[in-house]
Order: sequence, then structure tokens, then C-alpha cells
Amino acid sequence: MDDFFWIDPVNRDFLKVFEKLNEEPFGVKLDAVKVFNEVYYQTTKFLFEHPTIFDYHEYSFEIGCPI
Repeated sequence: MDDFFWIDPVNRDFLKVFEKLNEEPFGVKLDAVKVFNEVYYQTTKFLFEHPTIFDYHEYSFEIGCPI
């Protein structure tokens, strides 16, 4: 996680929020590094592909949250 903190200090705050998801009532049990990698991948993809509103369904489906 130190690499993520080096990229941007705000990632420490994001990690605190992520850790709250491991508590009740949520109980999400995911590896923080994997989650941060996925978030960075998806946001970078989103930034460079310049999707339209019509592409949002594809993006949400890819992350496992179809709208």
C-alpha cells in the first residue's frame, strides 16, 4: 500500500474508508491492494477512453455492478 500512498496521500483516506467496509454491517472481505489496483485501472481506462453516457453500462458491467 505504500506505493499508493506515494502516488497520492489522499489514498490513506481512501484506505480508511475501505477498511470501514470490513466492519459490520458490511463485512466486505477483499484484499486492499487488489481493490486499489482495480480502481486505478478502471479510472485510468475511463480517463483515456472518454466514454459517453451510452458506455456506462459496459463499464458498470465490467466492475461487476450492472446498472
